Amino acid sequence: MAVILGIKKLFNIYLCPSGYDFSHFNLSNIIATDAAHYELLIMHVLSHPGFMLFTEGGSVDRIDKTKELADYPLARKILHPCFRGGRTNCSSHTCNKCRRALFAFDAYDKLDVMSEIYDVEKYRANKQDYLIELIKLKDDAFFSRLYTMFLEKYPKEMEKAQAIITERNRPFTREEFTKIKTELNGIKREYATTLALLSKNSPKGAVVDFFKSKGITSLYYAGKSQFGSKLVEWLTPEIEIVTLNQGNIDDCQAGFVASPYDSKIQDLGEKIKRKADRDIPVYSMLDLKKVLEEK
Repeated sequence: MAVILGIKKLFNIYLCPSGYDFSHFNLSNIIATDAAHYELLIMHVLSHPGFMLFTEGGSVDRIDKTKELADYPLARKILHPCFRGGRTNCSSHTCNKCRRALFAFDAYDKLDVMSEIYDVEKYRANKQDYLIELIKLKDDAFFSRLYTMFLEKYPKEMEKAQAIITERNRPFTREEFTKIKTELNGIKREYATTLALLSKNSPKGAVVDFFKSKGITSLYYAGKSQFGSKLVEWLTPEIEIVTLNQGNIDDCQAGFVASPYDSKIQDLGEKIKRKADRDIPVYSMLDLKKVLEEK
């Protein structure tokens, strides 16, 4: 609204899209509360003769607005609320905008008509991950109604997702903790073994040949490690290296994550595939271990 007030001579009446429906009006703890909760009051206070501000659409919540958009042919082609870049919405269960829209489309059986700009198959294939996020956000103003709707529409799936959350939050026994710690130490040992192999017998040729044998001429690289820097140095003369935060991934045939941690490899691998907008192979240091051992 500060922007609009700065150019208010251009308007007699300005309609600002509502953040919440009017039932969420709230003046408590306004320092820490989203201004959308009390925008109805703000519009009234800031209006004066010759310049009127109105909050528009406050009689309808965002879920019903999303449903209306699904019935609008143009929205099916260009709607892009996603925070992330790309030609289409990322459709990830970690993206607040995408999951909220997908939940609304699903609740009203509108998924298929939005498949041109949302990865509906990804949503269906990984629905459990989305439902887990929905349960976590059940007390959020944007998701509370969706949570209730999904409890009615998908009771068994929601029950299963809740069971997974309960299990994940269960305290570890000493035996379970020991097992997890052993597995992590195993991953670190594998990583250490790979580093040791890299320090012997000049393995540069084997590393380069590994990627060239896969038909890779352009590699998307992510992660930070001493080996990662060495890898870039070895491969650059033979293969184009594109980093995670810069460069064009469109022509890359694969990704490589230089990290000793499974979770980091998985997270960066998912980010690479999302950025590439296709299911490209993503390798890690452990994929090179066998090659180096043979050498």
